[in-house]
Amino acid sequence: KYCKFGTFQKWVENIDSTWGVVKYEKFPKYMNGKKSACHYQLMQTLQMTFEETKQFIEPTLKYIVALRDDPAVLREHLKFSRYRDGSMIGAADKNEIVYNLMMLNDRFTKTKVYADFVKDLVRHQYNEAKVARIVVNGLYATLFGNGLEMLKASIGKFDGTSELGCGNSHCTRFDYGKTLIGTRSPHVTPSCVWLTKNVEQPEYDRYFHLTPAIVCINSIGESTLDRLSGADFDSDVVLLMDDEILVKAAQKNYDKFAISTSLVSSSKIKRSYSLQQMAESDYRTAKNHIGEIVNLAARLNSILMHNMNNGQSFDDNIEIYKDSCTLNAQSGVEIDSAKKAFTVDNGAELKAIREKYNFKNDDNKDWKPYFFKHIDSAKGFFVKDLREYRYLDCTMDYIQEILASFAVRSRKLSTLSSEPISYVLDKSKYSKDSVNKRQVRNVAEILRKLKAERSVIFQQRIEDKDTLRLLLDRASYDATYELSQMSFNYSTSYYLIMQLCENPDWNDIGKIGFYMLLSLPGAGFYQVFDESHDDVVCIEESDDDYDCEYFGLKFRHYPAQKHSDNTEQVDDILSQIKHRSCAKRGQKCTRY
Repeated sequence: KYCKFGTFQKWVENIDSTWGVVKYEKFPKYMNGKKSACHYQLMQTLQMTFEETKQFIEPTLKYIVALRDDPAVLREHLKFSRYRDGSMIGAADKNEIVYNLMMLNDRFTKTKVYADFVKDLVRHQYNEAKVARIVVNGLYATLFGNGLEMLKASIGKFDGTSELGCGNSHCTRFDYGKTLIGTRSPHVTPSCVWLTKNVEQPEYDRYFHLTPAIVCINSIGESTLDRLSGADFDSDVVLLMDDEILVKAAQKNYDKFAISTSLVSSSKIKRSYSLQQMAESDYRTAKNHIGEIVNLAARLNSILMHNMNNGQSFDDNIEIYKDSCTLNAQSGVEIDSAKKAFTVDNGAELKAIREKYNFKNDDNKDWKPYFFKHIDSAKGFFVKDLREYRYLDCTMDYIQEILASFAVRSRKLSTLSSEPISYVLDKSKYSKDSVNKRQVRNVAEILRKLKAERSVIFQQRIEDKDTLRLLLDRASYDATYELSQMSFNYSTSYYLIMQLCENPDWNDIGKIGFYMLLSLPGAGFYQVFDESHDDVVCIEESDDDYDCEYFGLKFRHYPAQKHSDNTEQVDDILSQIKHRSCAKRGQKCTRY
């Protein structure tokens, strides 16, 4: 790689003994690393019926209801999602705080604070489902291409044949003999749906250190990399799943959708490491069309599936499919635009396709498939009466209809309680005279300043989630740091929690303040909560003695602890809170 820019001798002169892993395979974040979530780009390229879509989404709806109604399920959900990556001063996130309080006192699940948290969590899960982030049995597996063939070639034993064979792959994460479905992002056209048979291959297991997050694939005699949206083996990953409903839907038209390939001519751009070259690269990539390409492709794919679901043949819609393939080639052009010069103008190509389909209604308003209403709202683009949203017979619009019906039903069945926070506080050591009123005023001032800063950030309507998260974290950092410099006694801690949760004059900073104080390194604010004297019910995986099932995994409810005056598990939680690392300006320390 270095020799693209310099000489081998120069590289040897500059290297030292330091080494590390540049990239590595990663495991899913759902259900303790056993499940992943798919996305709307894939769903729009599958011809699914309403009933198939309903069957596919049913496990997700069941889980959402369980999160709302069963604290044991929520405990398990939070157990694996409570630590936020990159916390700047060791502060806990909201998931960790709620998990700790649920483990300290089961009565916390009857409070309004808990009910508000659950409603927000359920709303988030619901909104994720609306963009087809549906939990499935799968993972993002790192691609490993023709490894045995390369190994044989290194000793002169490669004869040109494939060890895996066409249509096969090898991944230890799934049962052998199963048909798997795969996709990469951006997923623009139906031809980028990949079906492969997972086969046993002992030689791969013998000669390579394969983890379940690596998939061995074949490129000899088949265009696997073109089918996977122009993938390569530089740590590219594929979302690989064994969901039977998705596999069945993909098989309906798999042979009809010829593989989309890009033959757009290009030339390499020679660059040097300089400010001028970086500026030129920024200029070339400043107007990137990848978002427009993906959205336009989703509209075309919606029309394609709508027509085919209403009796039209594939041949009747061949032009729509060809245009989606063109968009797929354009996505590759956009992705490589920083390092290659292409002979096409993507902006002009996009304009030509839009004009060809004339997405205008009788009132000359732009129209989109119905599911775009949610996507536009989430991005802040939705303006009432600005455009029309049409319901089509396609998978994503089926999902919107199913979820709308689910929302109406579930609201009527809510079982959440709304006890005040005082319901779980220990007032026995509280003294009104010991409250430090100056600290109380300072806390309110810091929180209202933070709230104002966050409002300014949100008003900027920042689309990039990473940038938005960074700005919000920076705002929170200063507030958390200021609060962490104060030492609160028991009565002040108790008083602050009560003000934030039960005083109407503190409503504007109630939620943000509650979680901010409980996020501070140290266990001071947790000490004001009464320790539970009842069993805390949790769930754990159990194939034999199980009483519930979510996403194909079996669980049983069990009492997590038998409480006494000094519960071992509660002490362990408090110990973890007390010893959380706290980074101060210019130094690192541990708060005890």
